[in-house]
Amino acid sequence: MFDVTAHFNNNEVYINEKSKYLTNEILTWFLNADLSKFEKYEKQLRKYLRALTFLADDSHSFIKDFNKHAYSLQSLLNAIVYDVSNFPLYDQAVFTSRHDADRFIKFLTKHENLFVTANVKEYHDLYDDEDTNSYRKYEDRYGFLPDDIAEFIPRDFFYDAKEDPDYSGVELYNGKLTELIGSYLKPVRDILSVRKIYERFITEHLHRESRFLNEQEFSELYLEYLKSSDTRLSSTGTVKLEYKVMRGSNKLYESYTLDGIGSFLYIDFFKGIQLNHIPKKCSNCGKYFLLTGGKYSDYCEHPLPDDKDKTCRDVGARRKYDDKCKTDPVWLTYNRAYKAHYARYMKKKMTVAEFEKWSAYAVELREQAVSGVIGFEEYQRLVRV
Repeated sequence: MFDVTAHFNNNEVYINEKSKYLTNEILTWFLNADLSKFEKYEKQLRKYLRALTFLADDSHSFIKDFNKHAYSLQSLLNAIVYDVSNFPLYDQAVFTSRHDADRFIKFLTKHENLFVTANVKEYHDLYDDEDTNSYRKYEDRYGFLPDDIAEFIPRDFFYDAKEDPDYSGVELYNGKLTELIGSYLKPVRDILSVRKIYERFITEHLHRESRFLNEQEFSELYLEYLKSSDTRLSSTGTVKLEYKVMRGSNKLYESYTLDGIGSFLYIDFFKGIQLNHIPKKCSNCGKYFLLTGGKYSDYCEHPLPDDKDKTCRDVGARRKYDDKCKTDPVWLTYNRAYKAHYARYMKKKMTVAEFEKWSAYAVELREQAVSGVIGFEEYQRLVRV
C-alpha cells in the first residue's frame, strides 16, 4: 500500500523530488510522535484476521458476527490509511488503496460463492420500505455503494451440505485475507519499530558515552548490540537502488525506491550515524532533537515554555556549571574566585580590561588544574590573585 522514492546526497534527503529533509529528521519526528494508536491498530488487525478467517471445522461461532467484523475491519483500514497519510514520508507516498475506500468489501465480493447473501440489486428489488432497505442503509452509512454484496453471511458448509462439505475457494480466500491484512500490518509494525527498536538502540547504546563515536567505536558498539540484544535494526520490504541527477540539480543522488518506511528508516539511520546526524533525547524537556554534527549536546535549542528568550540548552549549560561547582573542588574554587572578582569589578575596583584579562587567566588556570598540570593548592593560590 506504499511506494516512495528517497534521494540521498550527503546530509540531504529528498522524498519523491519534492520534500526536503535532513538525514534522520524524519526518524526524530516519529520519536516525538504519539504512536499509541498504532499499538491498538496492530491488535485490532490481528483480531479481525482471526475473526474473518474461514474455519474448516464444524464450528459456527465466526458466522454470527462475520458481517459486523467485516465492516468494522473496513472502517479500521480506512482509519489506518488516513492516519498514516498524515505522517512525514507517507504524506509524499503513493497509496495503492488511498482512493479505494471499500477495498475490503470489494475483496469479499470476489469470493461471493462463500456467502449466502443476495446481492445489492436483489435487496433493492425486495425492499421498498426505506427503513429496511439494506441498499439505502449501506449508502447512508458508508457514503458509497458496493459493487455487489451488501451483507456477508458465510455459508455453513456442514449445515447446508447433503454430502461432504465443499470447501472450494476457502483456502484461496484465507490466503488472500492474510495477504490483504498483512499489507496494513506492515506499515503499522514499521511505525511501531520506532519505539520498540530504534528508540531503544539510541538511548541504551548510541549515546551511552555522551559524545559522538568514531567509526571504530561505533563498529564495536554495534557488534556488541547484535550479540546481546533481543531486537534487531533491520530493513523491511523491497529496495531498489539507482544513481540519479535530480531535476534542476547538478548533484548525483543515491535514489532508493521503497515499499515501506521500515526500509527508509534503516537506510536513513545508518547514513545519519556516518555524518553524526543522530537523534538525541533532551535532558531538560524530554523531547528528541537532531544533533547535526559539530558540538555534542545533551540539550536541545527549543525555547522554554515560560521564557521564549531562553532554550533548553541555556538551562542545561547553567545546570552543568552548577553541578560541577557542587561536586568538583576545582570548579568550586573557580566559581568563588569569579564571584569575588566580579564584585570588585562592580564596585569599580577593577576596569573592564582588567576583569576580562583575569577571566581568561582564571579559565586557563582551571583547565590546567583539571588536567593535573598544576596542583590544587597552587591553583587556589594563583586563581585568587
